[in-house]
Amino acid sequence: MVRVKQLIKKMAFDFLPSSTVLMFHHIDNGNIIVKSGCRMKIKSFVDILDSGVSFISAEEYTKFRLSWQNPCMITFDDGLKDIYDVAYPELKRRNIPFTVFIVTDFLDKEGYISSKELQLLANDPLVTIGSHGATHKILRGMSEAEQRLELLESKHILEKITGKRIWMFAYSHGLYDNTTVDILRAERCYDYAFSAGGGETNLITKKSVYTLPRLNMEDGLQDYYIDSRYPRLKQVL
Repeated sequence: MVRVKQLIKKMAFDFLPSSTVLMFHHIDNGNIIVKSGCRMKIKSFVDILDSGVSFISAEEYTKFRLSWQNPCMITFDDGLKDIYDVAYPELKRRNIPFTVFIVTDFLDKEGYISSKELQLLANDPLVTIGSHGATHKILRGMSEAEQRLELLESKHILEKITGKRIWMFAYSHGLYDNTTVDILRAERCYDYAFSAGGGETNLITKKSVYTLPRLNMEDGLQDYYIDSRYPRLKQVL
């Protein structure tokens, strides 16, 4: 039965217009300060950028337009230093938009971007800044007061630094609970929130604005492939 459901889901995403949110962490050029176990070598990253896959901004993604190209939205978690030093120049050179989800307690610490670098990113039209919480603690199981702190304080700090409205959130480790979603719905502090453990979205999943899936991108995973016929990036189900 599980296999049948997977096949039905695959057919739905193969034949319905869809898009995919990609979740990156470290982009490794051999000279990074490692803060996460999720890494992708710079060559693998550049190969994806140059594959012919269509990349869209956060604003374009959230319009959920009909497209058979399966366009991808690139996101980075944590605010790691190599996002600015390694990934950003490659994306800038190709005029590819992307989103960075920042943990505010990590700002200005070794291995993470500085407040000044965050300002520079936020001022680039290619870049959307989102929140990844205040401390990177897992929201699931936290008290309501603790969750409010993670969700609202990080937003306030980022808006003060960037001078821009922060309207997207990514759950730490992709985990949340009903309390998290209740806060988001009541406060309307973010327009969209992202989890993990998934990939494609379309006209069906767009209704779940606080539980949008992302596809984890790191070396050693076999969760995706480039379909060269289109070309487009597809999730392995």
